[in-house]
Amino acid sequence: MTGNGKFTYAKGEVYEGDFKDGERNGKGKFTYGRGAVYEGEFKDGERNGNGKFTYASGAVYEGEFKGDELNGNGKFTYRNGDVYEGEFKDDEMNGNGKYTSVQQIFDTLFQSNDWEGALLLESKLTEAVENSYPSEACTICLQLGFAHTELAREGSMEQAIIHYTKAIELAKKGTDDSKTLFTSAYGLAKCYVQTGKPEKAMDLHKSLCDDIGKERIDPHYILMFNQLLQDNSENSRACEILEEHVDVIESSWYKSMQGPAYDMLAVLTEGNNDWNQSNVYYERQLAIAKVINDLK
Repeated sequence: MTGNGKFTYAKGEVYEGDFKDGERNGKGKFTYGRGAVYEGEFKDGERNGNGKFTYASGAVYEGEFKGDELNGNGKFTYRNGDVYEGEFKDDEMNGNGKYTSVQQIFDTLFQSNDWEGALLLESKLTEAVENSYPSEACTICLQLGFAHTELAREGSMEQAIIHYTKAIELAKKGTDDSKTLFTSAYGLAKCYVQTGKPEKAMDLHKSLCDDIGKERIDPHYILMFNQLLQDNSENSRACEILEEHVDVIESSWYKSMQGPAYDMLAVLTEGNNDWNQSNVYYERQLAIAKVINDLK
């Protein structure tokens, strides 16, 4: 076969393009059985010359091929958005090149409080979310939510809510990183409270308890959420949260967290004129302080 044509192989692979003497020669497109695709130049049935190979995983290589392998200069884009540009030999990075991590760039912008710069990467990061592992996507959404919150421009709070919500969904589905889950939940709760919707923050908390179990709620998150409510004059809700989770706090390995929790409860119940319960919490606070002092 010589000329342009299409051939379907026994294993389901398909080639469309130039042939010479029955071999793939010239330009063409080869679709592999598992979904990978190569578009570019062929010589004697092998990938040879310039081309683009899209892996079944979503990663993409664009550059030079020789002997059916990545050889020469090229650009490899990983499914999470990271990019390597440089030299390849025998299907591996080899020689001079530059590796650029989207996450590293984003982290650098965060460290310098460059929220505008961080959000300029949003479209690229959003695309990465769709093609990356859940844990990576979680981190990206969490950081985008934080950037929108800190930027505090028109419409930014709504965008922050979208990203925090997505981060929580991804955390519940595909990662054991509970820190990311609770940090995202706190960020979303903060958005709700600061926009005058504390009831939504409470609903979010209840949903979190229902989904993962009250006993698995992080004590750090409980105290941060409680303080958030107090800072926004939601004292009755703050007291409700702490009293609901006092057993979690009591079972916490972190004795240093129990003292502040009981202090908060004492102040809140005192504010509600519940003197007896307030005294109970003050006594517990003193007991914890003694334990901590004895451990020093």
